[in-house]
Amino acid sequence: QAANGQEALHHIAQKSFDLIILDVGLPDTDGRELCKVMRKQSVRCPIVMLTGHDGDADTILGLDSGANDYITKPFKMAVLLARLRAQLRQHALSEDASFTLGPYTFQPARKIL
Repeated sequence: QAANGQEALHHIAQKSFDLIILDVGLPDTDGRELCKVMRKQSVRCPIVMLTGHDGDADTILGLDSGANDYITKPFKMAVLLARLRAQLRQHALSEDASFTLGPYTFQPARKIL
């Protein structure tokens, strides 16, 4: 949805997301730095990084920046989708998870709609 880091920050300021897929190589910033900023701005949904940087140090930097998962390219689409579903399941079980659809917000842990 966002072409660069600035657009991404604008979008997250406007609405909440169930999951964010973030590339490390953005045109205007490093995705790891953007992830840190998002976490400082209280983005609590899972952040999954997709990247061609496949070294151990890159993976550690990505995860330490606040990403929930770090997936290197090339990847198999079925595996990516399974990992995204796993992140969504884990987030749904957290105490602060909430999902919004139109005027409705559902908080599974609190059983509130």
